[in-house]
Amino acid sequence: MEKRILVLAGVLLTGILAFGTTIQFWTCPFVSQPENFLAPLVEQFTAQTGIKVEISVVSYNDAVVKYQAAIAAGEAPDIMYLTESRFLPLVKFGNALEPLDKYLSDDLRSRFARPDLLDQYAATAGGSLYVVPIFFVTYLGAVNVDILQAAGVPEDLIAKMTDPNQTYTWDDLLHIAKLVTKDLDGDGKVDQWLYAYPGGANWTHPFLLWYWGAGGSPTLLTDEGKPAFDTEATRLALSFLLKLKEEGLMPPGVGSLDAGDAIDLFTAEKTAFINNVWPSNSLKIWPEQFPSLNYRLVYPPVGPTGARTTYFGSGLLAIARQSKHKDEAWKFIEFLLSDDAQAYVAQSYYFPVTGKLPEEFANDPRVKMYYDVLSYAIPEPMHPAMARWKAIYNSEVQAVLIGQKTPEEAAADMQRRAEQALEAYQ
Repeated sequence: MEKRILVLAGVLLTGILAFGTTIQFWTCPFVSQPENFLAPLVEQFTAQTGIKVEISVVSYNDAVVKYQAAIAAGEAPDIMYLTESRFLPLVKFGNALEPLDKYLSDDLRSRFARPDLLDQYAATAGGSLYVVPIFFVTYLGAVNVDILQAAGVPEDLIAKMTDPNQTYTWDDLLHIAKLVTKDLDGDGKVDQWLYAYPGGANWTHPFLLWYWGAGGSPTLLTDEGKPAFDTEATRLALSFLLKLKEEGLMPPGVGSLDAGDAIDLFTAEKTAFINNVWPSNSLKIWPEQFPSLNYRLVYPPVGPTGARTTYFGSGLLAIARQSKHKDEAWKFIEFLLSDDAQAYVAQSYYFPVTGKLPEEFANDPRVKMYYDVLSYAIPEPMHPAMARWKAIYNSEVQAVLIGQKTPEEAAADMQRRAEQALEAYQ
């Protein structure tokens, strides 16, 4: 009896201590003004638990450095927002993150749309789970239906592109490219093309969509742990992009376009195909801003080695090992994974990792397409050198597109530079 009273007293004391606690949550701007977007959730969480949440916003570019500085000063936030390429540097930074395995119940784990991703996060970090995703984004492609139909692209080919149970290939894209690339106004200059590769963009994904589609390593590493860039996949991807450019099937200047330029060319109906369509663009921005744009979402093409892939990124939350409020921090993370919170997060057009959607999304076939590709989507590679590798492979693709290097030369230089960058972390 006395033991039960002591246990009950301990539970009550824990509840009293949690009530009125304030946890610090540092997040990157996954939406404009995330502190305002998350405010209703924070208010609801505080009403339920008595735990307050203070949100600070740090830029994606500065996040890792700011987190490391705060940790070194003993002033780490309780919760940190990370991405696949940003969490491993903190894992390696003096045991900075708290292992979360003990917090994650089997029931909660089973509710994830892709529970295997949790195992990938753990395996990459040496076997312990340091991050939990709360939402994800992935890419579909899109085609301009008016352009394809006017150019005589067969309807059965368009149907293949939009059917999850059928496939189309890079050769099909090349065939479409030759049909749609035209001089529309008769001035002797081409003004409509297939696709605009953002060669000037320093983003993670543009090259990877083609590299993975050519059968490249999902982790960008060989089985021996070396960079996997001087490979047939790299040469195939670079050669295909170069072919599109040299045959005039992409607009001039692709070597210096950024991602926004490539999107603008599609929405201006200058290109017929785009392969990196965010949910927010396809579901909200384009219908509102370009009501006459007759586009259709399509699945990724099959590459020359039979690979069909797309990019997967997620918003990850971690708890600082030096946090004095770990249990309260986990309560907030667990709250964000509740059905109501996940449905609310979907309004940002980052999709719930549990698949819990508001009704208007659950009945939208375009949303289903984004979930369809999860089975073969590849997470952003997770290792400390990723930020430097991104700059390396983007610059080498640009060198090919502006005629400075052949695909073979760029693949070899990509490998050499990636090996040098990796050595700095070993």
